[in-house]
Amino acid sequence: MKHYLKLLFLTAYGLKRAHAESDDTTAFFGRPFKIAGANVRSEVAVSNEFTIDAYSATVHTITVTRNHPSATADYVTPLDPSSTAIVGRWVALNKYSYKVEVDNGQTNADDMIVKLEAKYDPTQLQAQKIPVSDVYLGMYNSTRSGWVIDTERANVQLNENHARIIGLNAPAGEYMLLGRITPNLQNFFIQFASASSGTTNWTVNAPPSRMGTLPLPLQVGVWVDGLRMLIRSPEQIIVQADIRAAPAEGLPSGYMVVCKC
Repeated sequence: MKHYLKLLFLTAYGLKRAHAESDDTTAFFGRPFKIAGANVRSEVAVSNEFTIDAYSATVHTITVTRNHPSATADYVTPLDPSSTAIVGRWVALNKYSYKVEVDNGQTNADDMIVKLEAKYDPTQLQAQKIPVSDVYLGMYNSTRSGWVIDTERANVQLNENHARIIGLNAPAGEYMLLGRITPNLQNFFIQFASASSGTTNWTVNAPPSRMGTLPLPLQVGVWVDGLRMLIRSPEQIIVQADIRAAPAEGLPSGYMVVCKC
């Protein structure tokens, strides 16, 4: 048992020494740069706009480019729709997205601990009436054909005006700076059709015409009682839900009503 304790102590001590040294550099869009190995910290600011802060077990080459976004800001869903609700209307805060490529796209390295940061413009937020708390760095999800927000990893750095994603193991992907423009968000959850006030319709947006053979975007609607509906649609549709009493005689044999709606 003593041998294991000594090994653990030496390993932690070695990591502490490695973390004390850092490789802080600047880079430019479209030009590759190195992420140091041996768990040495690398903090690289790309064109003073997009920052990668990483610890890595091995050396990697990273390239960050600006791209035409793979989807508009109409398609934003939570990473886990079953446990988190993301509601409201969204806008892209830039006309471009950021693409992070690792080792020239040859590997999907997952041996890193990475923090990604994108700079936002406070003046722009004020003009569009977007609270800082509603700024996110979304990641493109090809399966959903839209942007995904991981609320557990999301963070905003107020002093430096950065939106963050913290604790990624594999940073390769496409990212876009998003802002939520819905006012009175706490009241935005979709109301049932029988409600006397509030929004009772959920609009499922039509997919972009340039999608081609890509999967239709996944869209999520959330009602006031927590009901979630996930839809893929080839055209715009309006969804409305209502609460009705469920008569016992109308249920299949062997079933019973579990709520008194």
